[in-house]
Amino acid sequence: MRNPNLRWLSFLFLLVAGIALFAAGERGTLAQDPRPEVGHPAPDFTLPTLGGKSVRLADFRGKKAVFINFWATWCAPCRLEMPTMEKAYQKYKGNGLEILAISVDAGPKSAVKNFMDELGLTFPALLDPKMQVLHLYR
Repeated sequence: MRNPNLRWLSFLFLLVAGIALFAAGERGTLAQDPRPEVGHPAPDFTLPTLGGKSVRLADFRGKKAVFINFWATWCAPCRLEMPTMEKAYQKYKGNGLEILAISVDAGPKSAVKNFMDELGLTFPALLDPKMQVLHLYR
């Protein structure tokens, strides 16, 4: 192949073919792995609250609309969005809205509790310090 254009076209073809094969392989792997997708139930999980009670997502199925939010005390955008989430929770919790705020903080529970108290948040804070549910939801 002495023509540089043919070399680039061959490279481009191999790159696209490799990406397509990788994507096909990933789809096969992911099809067996539960994940959130439009039209499918959200993957179930059970996590503890700050008070030690367990909350299971499946317990809300067919009863409430659930807003799941992953956050951390050190996350500046999280600090900004939480008051708006609290307003929505106060306005719609009587109409079937549940907010499950899943903290991925690896530190002490007291940091999460202090954050919730400081911002006056009343929706449940669930604890996922090993980020297992975070990874489940990708």
